[in-house]
Amino acid sequence: MISVGSVISMAGNNAGQVLTGSRMLYALAENGELPTWFGRVHERFRTPHHSIIFTSLVALVLMLSGSFVFLAAVSAVARLITYTGACAATLVLRRPQHASAVQPATFVVPGGALVPAVAIGSSMLILVMANRQQLLAGLAALAGGAILFIMNDRFRPVSREMTT
Repeated sequence: MISVGSVISMAGNNAGQVLTGSRMLYALAENGELPTWFGRVHERFRTPHHSIIFTSLVALVLMLSGSFVFLAAVSAVARLITYTGACAATLVLRRPQHASAVQPATFVVPGGALVPAVAIGSSMLILVMANRQQLLAGLAALAGGAILFIMNDRFRPVSREMTT
């Protein structure tokens, strides 16, 4: 029963990740941060089919390339690095000198900078406990995303608004 429950849970998690991951790629393409290929919408189903295919292929390659425990650790490392960056950005962007560039927060956590600082410390502690292979694989995953971002920035056609 536990094995069946685990398989059902992992299948649901994977389906959710494909859907949310593909929508993130779609949104980034829509905003010009990724190639427009990721933002193409299927005429009949009105879904970002290129993003769904890409996300599914990446998930399939990762699934076939390693053990579940290893992939879970790599995912955790990549997420921790991302979360740590978001916490650090929160600390910086909520300073008064950035008030004109950043909209006011709609929700303010009690304790001010304490929560992001504790989150950064906790993330660093967890990252220190990861082994070298997990850290390198997590960084490789983030580097893959950075390469897509940089390639788009470098090869994106210049819009007319930017030239006038």
